[in-house]
Amino acid sequence: MPFVKLNWQPKKKELRSFGGIFMGGFVLIGLVKYFWPFERVFTQNKTVGLWAMGIGVVVGAIGLTGTKLALPFYWLWLGIAW
Repeated sequence: MPFVKLNWQPKKKELRSFGGIFMGGFVLIGLVKYFWPFERVFTQNKTVGLWAMGIGVVVGAIGLTGTKLALPFYWLWLGIAW
């Protein structure tokens, strides 16, 4: 018996939720990486920050539509998270 039941066929509401959370998380990570002030502790890498924000906006916007186009991204993220 599995510990966690994974939903491989999400409804539109769940896809929209995924899109919003994905967008918010990746944009936040990108902003932190872009504007990180302590260069000795962690290097400030604006390119990585821009890429993270771009991926977050694109995948998040696709997820917010709630269409089947978002399913591959949802499945990939679900597989990584599991």
